[in-house]
Amino acid sequence: MYLYNAYGANISSYLPISDLLIQEDPDVDISISKSPSPLESHIDPAKTYQSDITDNGIYLHWPEIGTFCIDKLGERILVDTALEIDPDYIKLAITGPVLAIAMHLRGNLVLHASGVLINDKVCLFVGPSGAGKSTMLASMLSRGHKLICDDVAVIRLEGKSSLTLFPGIPRIKLWPDSAESVNYSGDEIRHLYEGYEKLSVSCTQDDVVKSSFDRIDQIFCLGVNETVEIRTPTPREGLLALISNCYVGMMDKDIAKLRAAEEFKMCSNLAEQTKISVLSRPQNLDLLPDICALVEREAGCI
Repeated sequence: MYLYNAYGANISSYLPISDLLIQEDPDVDISISKSPSPLESHIDPAKTYQSDITDNGIYLHWPEIGTFCIDKLGERILVDTALEIDPDYIKLAITGPVLAIAMHLRGNLVLHASGVLINDKVCLFVGPSGAGKSTMLASMLSRGHKLICDDVAVIRLEGKSSLTLFPGIPRIKLWPDSAESVNYSGDEIRHLYEGYEKLSVSCTQDDVVKSSFDRIDQIFCLGVNETVEIRTPTPREGLLALISNCYVGMMDKDIAKLRAAEEFKMCSNLAEQTKISVLSRPQNLDLLPDICALVEREAGCI
């Protein structure tokens, strides 16, 4: 077994999911199981993803990977895959949607976001897939700032004044052109899995923060525009941006309904205690240094 700490939980996993190991008692266990799944009787091979909610837990199925069962407390994850499946492919599912749903079930707010510590300012980049969250994160790291999380941001909110943002898994997922734009190369880069173009960039101890934070100083909602612009949205726009970028809601509406009211309340509380900005820019990697400098100024770091 491999032991890790991510998203505020000690995770025990039968396969490696990170380079940073711990030696502590786990409260989330990921293990292999051949237990029967209710999805087996109605799997549609034409669908790339299916889910089922039962009294025993939530079942997720990807035809090319297998089936994952997450108990309703988010404490145990059972993995049922064929032996010939690439372990890196399995790991991609676990470190993305599977753990995101587990953290959601554990009572956290899970955003589709990447987090960075810019000097002493805690910032998130939120947006749908392809919005450039990881590219912005990698660019900020290239300027000496530190990774908090990539793609999945897990936040615990208790009331309107208590907030905890947890560090995530110390790696960044990048397309080759984005990796090239920030001069990533060498041993820290590998393909996410064999035959897939997207890359996984491992981060060193010096690149990441290990502690949690009791605040988020600024949230940048990413968008596309012909010019680079940062503006302050209306309170309603800011709240809607958070709700629309809740990870589980973007992935599976039925699973999101299990905690929809609680999630809405947490988004409202987060919007009240955090500065929200809209960052619009062209999809031009050559502009990244200027965009990062603008983010640094907006966050009050330079």
